[in-house]
Amino acid sequence: MKSPKSKTRWHRILSGLLRELLVPKGIMVYTDIMEEQITDLPFKLDVTKILIIKQVPALICESCGEIMLSDTVMEECDKIIDKINSINSEITVLPFAA
Repeated sequence: MKSPKSKTRWHRILSGLLRELLVPKGIMVYTDIMEEQITDLPFKLDVTKILIIKQVPALICESCGEIMLSDTVMEECDKIIDKINSINSEITVLPFAA
């Protein structure tokens, strides 16, 4: 059985090679571990309107904090954003409910 250190070392080597080859070509590379978490997401809808959706399930990169949403979660966020356009408030906070 391999020790965690050797796995981490090889993961770093592979991550570095992929970044070196692909990032200069404009290709985003996520080789780090993405962890499922619940987070709050802000959306700036226009110059004066901000929406915060609370408790959104997301994948978050452990090393850089990049957030990725599944298609299903993004579709639900889009529905919430469509509803908020009729509300005349500068800052609105709504729960994510899927």
